[in-house]
Amino acid sequence: MKKFIAGVIVGGFLFAGASVFADSSSLIGQKVQGLFSIEKAGTKVADAVVINGTAYAPVRAVSDATGAGLTVDGKRIIIQEKEETLVSSVPTIQEKLKQSQIDSLNKVIEQMNADIKKYNSFLSEEKIKLQEASSVEARKNIQDNIDMLQVNIKTSQDSLESAQAKLAELQN
Repeated sequence: MKKFIAGVIVGGFLFAGASVFADSSSLIGQKVQGLFSIEKAGTKVADAVVINGTAYAPVRAVSDATGAGLTVDGKRIIIQEKEETLVSSVPTIQEKLKQSQIDSLNKVIEQMNADIKKYNSFLSEEKIKLQEASSVEARKNIQDNIDMLQVNIKTSQDSLESAQAKLAELQN
């Protein structure tokens, strides 16, 4: 009989201890001590309640407001990384460097086009001079100028094509 009474007493302590432990970790039946308003950029997102000095907010409303993804898997709530739209709107150092290179190449291409236009204008003038020149020596000097201008035009066109190819590569 003593064993039976001892068993009942030990059992009572075990059950009482388990119920006290369960009560301390559960929010069920606890008194709400306050209410907070959760806002983002001046707009109310949700309400949070305060129980035992801790604010509890609806996870879905907070994740939607911050742009973080949220999934529920059984009894697990999983918050993913913040969506990429906010991160990608801030240019990285690589993007800034790439844009700087694109801007520089555009300026170089613009200058090369202007140089080719000037060379073609000079070439036209030299061809007119060549037709009007009477002495052999003057014709030779003008022809040398024409040859030099044609080389400059060809070199500039090759450089222009190279710069345009680099620009196309950077823009892709």
